Amino acid sequence: MIPWIPGLRRSVQSEERLWCISWNPVVWMLGACLLSIGCTYSTHPIFTKDDLRFDEKLSGSWKTKDIPGIGRLDVSRSTPTSDSYQVRFFDQNESQETGLAEGFLCEFEKKRFITLKFESKPEEKLPLKIAYLTFLIDQQEDNFLKVRYLNHDRIMKHLKSHPESLKHELNTQKQPPTKPDVVITAETAEFRAFVQSVLEKADFWVPMELKKSK
Repeated sequence: MIPWIPGLRRSVQSEERLWCISWNPVVWMLGACLLSIGCTYSTHPIFTKDDLRFDEKLSGSWKTKDIPGIGRLDVSRSTPTSDSYQVRFFDQNESQETGLAEGFLCEFEKKRFITLKFESKPEEKLPLKIAYLTFLIDQQEDNFLKVRYLNHDRIMKHLKSHPESLKHELNTQKQPPTKPDVVITAETAEFRAFVQSVLEKADFWVPMELKKSK
């Protein structure tokens, strides 16, 4: 069980206490950028091992204008035999690496998702050890990728009026981040069911485009 800290209050359904997101400076910079565009973290992935796929076409350098402070993502296979990706983030000038994540491609119910896993090192003794960000793939071509992610503000609004619909934690601390943050703590089956229930609800999602540079 993860310890409790002031400023973080539990949802009606929550059975465990969750620390707010806290990273080393480099990873926190990336986390802040992703929060600034309205991404929503979860503590469990949307996929099971049986859902994992690997698509070599996702490897390469991808550019996007949709993440403030991030200009390029370099994607490569984690190891020669793995089904996961190494995702390195670079600033807008593409000169400084700002973060690192493990990426997963999964498929279920005829939909494909990309999940980014952020994990702190044991020696760093940081509060939140693992967090996931989930993206739904809407369109994939050789040099173009269109995805969407869960809208932070819309999720907050929904959970405030329907707190029992999804297990979650609310972080009411003012800094950082500068606004109340929601972290989805539902386990995989519940999280997946919720995502499937809002797939066709456009206001629950934010689109994002990436173009491959090489």
